[in-house]
Amino acid sequence: MREKMKSGIYGYLIGDAVGVPYEFCTSEKLRRLEKIDMIPPKKFNRSHKEVKPGTWSDDGAQMLCMFASLMECRSFNVNNLAKKLLAWYEKGYMAVNQKVFDVGVQTSRSLIEYSKTKNPLTSGLVVKNGRGNGSLMRVFPLGLYNSEHGEDKIVEYAHLQSMITHGDIVPQICCAFYSLWVRETAKGGSIKESYERSADKLMKIYDGQTEYLYYLNERLRPLDYNIKGKGTGYVLDTLRSVRDVLFEHNNYRDVIINAVLLGNDTDTVAAIAGGIAGVHYGYEAIPEDWLRLLKGKNIVEKLLANYS
Repeated sequence: MREKMKSGIYGYLIGDAVGVPYEFCTSEKLRRLEKIDMIPPKKFNRSHKEVKPGTWSDDGAQMLCMFASLMECRSFNVNNLAKKLLAWYEKGYMAVNQKVFDVGVQTSRSLIEYSKTKNPLTSGLVVKNGRGNGSLMRVFPLGLYNSEHGEDKIVEYAHLQSMITHGDIVPQICCAFYSLWVRETAKGGSIKESYERSADKLMKIYDGQTEYLYYLNERLRPLDYNIKGKGTGYVLDTLRSVRDVLFEHNNYRDVIINAVLLGNDTDTVAAIAGGIAGVHYGYEAIPEDWLRLLKGKNIVEKLLANYS
């Protein structure tokens, strides 16, 4: 499982870093470019100009907060994670060069609320009906770390970690689904098979919970659903977008490039897709030129050295 965690974390962070310069651009604009790469074309008016290419954003920093918390506590602890997220937001913990950028509005408001109340189970309700992807972007390590736990426990933890910043039911469901998908991907088989296994398991866990089952069955599960992902920050669309690029492409580089080509929230979609692509295709499938350009590898290697 250590190799799966390594390949997944690097797959995630590199997806994030590749997506950063293209964030907020339309798909039409990006498809006119000569190519999508970690260093964009010279004349391209990139987003986050103050950030050097190869830098992960809020997505990667929050995900590493989750990983660090899991290792420190040897399991999931919502209070410990909330403290680490606040340390990231206020002091740049787990950010490259401790520089925080691209923080979502709901995440910001929720962490400010947490700093006042110190209650991680209510802070994510500060924005009513908030259905952004800010909690989905950090949950990746959960599916791999507690491999000895049953699926019901992983789902419970996925819900709890979401509540820190995104207390609405929909982000909770998406986080639970993605955590199971990561876990199932590590077991082998095709990405589509692992997606379906995850849906089946989550259906059983949600048995009798009408609202949870509605969003799972009507919005996430159908493989022939006619709404395609658009790369936006709406959490259901983010997960659809990740599903689409992983189903339609068969190598790590193409998954990331096509996640970015959706436009909009390019770094988050590429990061979340990159985590699963990293687990599925392995560390060796990640392009060497992207690995070489990634900033902050010392942070990652220090964490991985303590992971067993």
